[in-house]
Amino acid sequence: MVGNVYDTKFTRNVFNFIKDKKDGRKYSLNKVFYENVSDSKTVAWEMDKTIYQVEKVMNNNNILVTRRTAEKKGELYNATRHKAKKVKKAKGVGYVPFKSSDNVLKNILDYGGFNSINIAYFSIVRYLLINKQGEINIIRIIPIPVYIENSLQSKRDLFNYIKKQLDDIENEKVKNIEIMYEKLREKTLLKLNDFKYISGGKSGNRIYCDSALQILLSEETEKYIKTIIKFRNWKNENKNGNLWENVSKEDNYKLYSKLLEKLNSGIFFNKKSNKFVELNEETTRNKFKQLKEEDQIKVLIEILNLLTCKKQPEKDLSLIGMTASRDLQNFDLSNLNQFSIIEQSVTGFYEKEITIIGDKGNDMENNNS
Repeated sequence: MVGNVYDTKFTRNVFNFIKDKKDGRKYSLNKVFYENVSDSKTVAWEMDKTIYQVEKVMNNNNILVTRRTAEKKGELYNATRHKAKKVKKAKGVGYVPFKSSDNVLKNILDYGGFNSINIAYFSIVRYLLINKQGEINIIRIIPIPVYIENSLQSKRDLFNYIKKQLDDIENEKVKNIEIMYEKLREKTLLKLNDFKYISGGKSGNRIYCDSALQILLSEETEKYIKTIIKFRNWKNENKNGNLWENVSKEDNYKLYSKLLEKLNSGIFFNKKSNKFVELNEETTRNKFKQLKEEDQIKVLIEILNLLTCKKQPEKDLSLIGMTASRDLQNFDLSNLNQFSIIEQSVTGFYEKEITIIGDKGNDMENNNS
C-alpha cells in the first residue's frame, strides 16, 4: 500500500519528479497520506476512505503465522574436549569419540570425547518393550545427530541407528520397531494435548516446545504494553532517567490482571507450565504491588513472555518469588493423550495434520480459507 502510494506520486524514478524544478520540489513525506494520491491510471490513496481499508486489515485477527523448518547442518558438536572422568559420570550419554575411526580413541569412557552434539532432526518411533510386566507399547522421539545424518546411505541405515539407540535406552528387549515420522525438524508446528507449539532443539532427554498461539489483547492493552516496552528500552540507555508520566502502578496492576485473565482462558489453560495459579495467589499479587514501577515492568514483560514464548525466560519473576523456564516435552510420548504434527505450506494457507497419538479421525488436509 505505502509503496504503491510513493510510486504513484513520485514514479519509480525520482528524477521525473524534480527535473523541471530548479531547486527541486519542497515537500514533507510526513504529509503524503494527508491528501489524495492518483495519476491517470491509478488511484493509490483516497482521504477518508483508504485509511479505513488499512485499519480493517490491521484489525484482522485471523493472521496466518508460519516458521521456516529445516534440517540442521554444519558443526557436528561443541569442539570442547571433555576428560574421561566427566564422560564416565554421565555414563557416556551425549558424548562422541574424539576420533571414531581409531579403535583406541573411540572408547569415550577411557579417553573422553566431545559433547553438545548438534541434532539434524528427530524421528518418532513406536515399538514394543518386553519386560517382566509384559509387552508395553512405547512411542518415543529419537534425536538424529548431524554426524549420523551425514553418514546415512539409506533408510535401513536410519532404522539400524534407531534400533541401536533403543537397545541402549531401554536396556531390555524391544521389537516391532516402526518409524512413524522420519524427520521432525526444528520450528515444526505441533499439537500436544490440544495446545499448539513450535518444536525447538534438544535438552537432555527432552525437546523444547514454544507456544505457537498469537496472543489477542484489546487495543488499549496493546498500547500500554508498547508504552512500557519503549520505557524499558529507553531506561536501559538512560539509567538515571525519570519515570514517564504515562506509566503508573495502577496501570501496571491492571495489565497484570489482564495477562492473568489470558493465562486462565480456555486455550491457554492447556499450555504446559501454566503459571496462573502461582501468579494469582494473594501473596504474589501483593509482592507485585509493592515493587517499584520499573521492577513491575520487568515482571509484566516476563509474564507476557510466558504467553508468547518469544525469548528464553529471564530471572525477573524472582522479583515476586517465582521462577519460569522454557517448556519441554519428554522424548517418551506414551503418556500424552494427544500428539500430532501439522505440516504447513510456506504461507500457512494449506495444512496437513498427522496424528501420532489420539483420534486419527481428526487428521486434516485442508486450507485456511
